[in-house]
Amino acid sequence: MVPVTTTESGSTIEPYLGAQLNAFRVRILASNRPGDLDGLCARHIMGDRADIGWDVDPLPDSWLADNAERLDDAGPLASVGYALTALTGIRPDMMPKARAALGRFMQRDHLRTGGPTFLHDTRTLLGIALVVLGVRPEMPEAATWLARTLSDPRLKPASRFHELIRSHVLTAVTGQPAEPVLTDTLSDPADLALVYWMIGQNTARLVDPADHRTLSRRVMRAVMQVDPAELTITQAALLASAASAITSVSIDQLLLSRTHLSLLLRRFPAAMRRWRWDSDDRIKEPIRWLITSEREIQDILWLVLRSVFDDVIDEDTNPKVGHGSTRADFGIPSLRLLVEVKYVYEGTAAEFKKIEQEIMIDSVAYLQRATLYDEIVVFIYDSTASVEHHDLTRDTLMKVPGIADVVIVSRPGVLAHGSSEPKAKKANATAAKTAPAKTTPAVRKAAPRAGTATRRTTTAAPTE
Repeated sequence: MVPVTTTESGSTIEPYLGAQLNAFRVRILASNRPGDLDGLCARHIMGDRADIGWDVDPLPDSWLADNAERLDDAGPLASVGYALTALTGIRPDMMPKARAALGRFMQRDHLRTGGPTFLHDTRTLLGIALVVLGVRPEMPEAATWLARTLSDPRLKPASRFHELIRSHVLTAVTGQPAEPVLTDTLSDPADLALVYWMIGQNTARLVDPADHRTLSRRVMRAVMQVDPAELTITQAALLASAASAITSVSIDQLLLSRTHLSLLLRRFPAAMRRWRWDSDDRIKEPIRWLITSEREIQDILWLVLRSVFDDVIDEDTNPKVGHGSTRADFGIPSLRLLVEVKYVYEGTAAEFKKIEQEIMIDSVAYLQRATLYDEIVVFIYDSTASVEHHDLTRDTLMKVPGIADVVIVSRPGVLAHGSSEPKAKKANATAAKTAPAKTTPAVRKAAPRAGTATRRTTTAAPTE
């Protein structure tokens, strides 16, 4: 979470932030005209901002009439690119014209010695890239051409900003993984805002996900200090877009707390009502989502946590204590919380005791990283539904310093413990129907875990 209500000195900044954002808006509105490359680029960066009524669509009849003979020039072609991919109401007759114009455009030597080309103009380069992406199904060679052109050693980046734009376009047209960016090498406000935007576009990534918070702080500081009148329209759009995104996330995160996390985890059993475990006698090809280990619970929790907390970190490695280091399952820096996940295989008192001891030991190492985390929330999934041990384990762990909450849930009743083979499940179901009163639970073969031979099976009534 990035606080946006105070500066580093502690004074309130809401009035200044509002005035600054309005100044960005006024700067951008100066280019809010049909076909204006600055306005088109700003709209592409900012999206459909509710406080800006965009009027940059370059494809009305009057614009097409004026530019029909020069669609293969960089400016008009870039305008068509923004329209093809970002604007509504695209005219179907424009696609063949765009492909023909791009084909002619590709035949030129854009790296010839002389004046600047579209490769050095951010607005035009982004627009041409959007044309390439828009026609890629029919003209896949266009993406190869643009990637080769941008990789030509004759193209010398004019600035760090231009270098970042080039990286963004290359990643977008090639589909290659995003390159890591070292944000501590950036100082210019526009560069910081551009990296923030690229991360949202999946064309850049941070070396350490935890650095996102630091980047957000630096962007907001730049937003407050820069003079919008001295920025290009593209730079103003990037800073305004980043500020809007950061403040929205900050407000959302301010409304969240550890209580919300605990409530979310406690809703796990109710949410599992829709976990897929089809019956043999009802569906021809039944589907069963097995949960047999801790990693599968981690996967489910990741989907839940990432849907709510923007800064959740998967498997956050902690500093070494002695000769080894530990790795927490999830970290949520905005709440200063770690989430530790455990899976109960056997359901014996000895296993619950072992889990308690592991958590006690790990908690010491986890909270050594005091700069990021203060507390731990423990989530235990009991595949055996041995509820008789839950209260004792929870009470024991709640006494450990640094443990904020312990949530223990049992598997759904429809998920028979240890029944991974459909035929075995069907046979057990048939036996249950014929048995007079009580059936003997099946013995499950132990999963590959050191020191275990068999696991106790607990029979639970199916739930709806």
